[in-house]
Amino acid sequence: MKFVASVIALCAMSTSALAADPFEYESDPQTLNFFDEVRVFDVLAIDTGYWPGGIASVRFFVAPTGGVSTELEATSHMHWPDPLSHMITGVPGTGYLTLDGTIDLQAELYIDLGFLYRGTIPLWTESISFFDESAFAPLLLDGSNVNVDGDSAILPELRIPITELVAGTTVVAVGSVYPSVGATMTPVKVHTETDDGTMFEQTAEPQTNVLPLPLDPTEAALRSAYTADIDSHMDMVLEVSVELDTFLGPISTFEFPLPLTLVSDSQRRTFEPINYTHPLPAVGEVPLILDFGVVAEGDSVTMDLPVDNFGTRIMGTEISVVDGSYFGVEPASALVDAGDTQTFTVTFQAHGDDTLETTLLLETTDPGYPLIEVQLIGQSEAPVEDDTDIPETDDDNPDDIVDDVDEREPDGMKSQRAEVKAEGGCSCATQTAPSLSWLGLLLVALGYRRRR
Repeated sequence: MKFVASVIALCAMSTSALAADPFEYESDPQTLNFFDEVRVFDVLAIDTGYWPGGIASVRFFVAPTGGVSTELEATSHMHWPDPLSHMITGVPGTGYLTLDGTIDLQAELYIDLGFLYRGTIPLWTESISFFDESAFAPLLLDGSNVNVDGDSAILPELRIPITELVAGTTVVAVGSVYPSVGATMTPVKVHTETDDGTMFEQTAEPQTNVLPLPLDPTEAALRSAYTADIDSHMDMVLEVSVELDTFLGPISTFEFPLPLTLVSDSQRRTFEPINYTHPLPAVGEVPLILDFGVVAEGDSVTMDLPVDNFGTRIMGTEISVVDGSYFGVEPASALVDAGDTQTFTVTFQAHGDDTLETTLLLETTDPGYPLIEVQLIGQSEAPVEDDTDIPETDDDNPDDIVDDVDEREPDGMKSQRAEVKAEGGCSCATQTAPSLSWLGLLLVALGYRRRR
């Protein structure tokens, strides 16, 4: 297309700039902020009961809260000419997957040493917070995963004397508790819906999709949503050991880890859709025929061709004539602000004696009408030559006609007529002349009849 120069000027004068290649012309980019939160850990309080039994068992009362949140910023681009296309790109440095929550925890230990000791010992009444955040490059539509891990919150180790078996030897319960919390986000797609209900998906970056022309030519109304798979889990891990604290030092008798899955969740999340519009230029009605009528050869006539932009964005125009021999137009290009009109002047220069036709090409940045053809028609009429009047003559004196024509015509014609006239005289001289009296009576009779 011919819009390179106009579009460069357009970018300098309008409110937005062109995107990088391969876009030729683009509407004002629109910012999209996608956000989603899964309060997956907001579950009912959990009572695990004593587990695993035997000499030592642990019981948890757990009330977790919190979850996983995802946020990212993207930009919607609409570009043309032919076809009207759309693409969403991520804004670097704006993608975050966050794991944030709290575990209200009560734990107790049950010891069964037979006749030596049997009883319940409170371990903790604590509130454990966990947090982790991972940055990613939106939209990350290449199959990559983003992970967060909340294992960093660990309670201090507890050492609880249970009973003294013999002098100098004590049974000690040792325990530590920590949550194992994590989440994974896998991007799936961005899907967009147009104002006529057409749906299309973007599953890679960059990826363009062809859009239908909007129902409203002044702007394109779109609705986009981000979709991702969110997997999350929360485990509570208790490590318990029983030691004999002797004068020789602690002796470990047995130990075991106790992982307890509190929450495990996998779901496909579609973020809250975002409604937005792209402003567009929209060319007004343009006559398809300009008829200059009949124009005398050598004269010129001009006609105005108004071009309206009733859209919501500045419109670029370029105009030219296929055959500029007898038709012309100016200016050759113009930027038309939203709601304004640009008047082009079309000129017809009459030539010869014929009907002249050509086509005027109006190119616009309106995605619905990138090229409009206007037929130009003009009839050129050559001037009519003036005829010289022939003077009136006396019917009775035919020689007057010959004399007048001789004065008007060229020498060659005069000599030819003169020769014809001389030949007639010679012919008459060779015949017998009629009596003058009879000729006079004939003339008198003819004159009488004409008067009647």
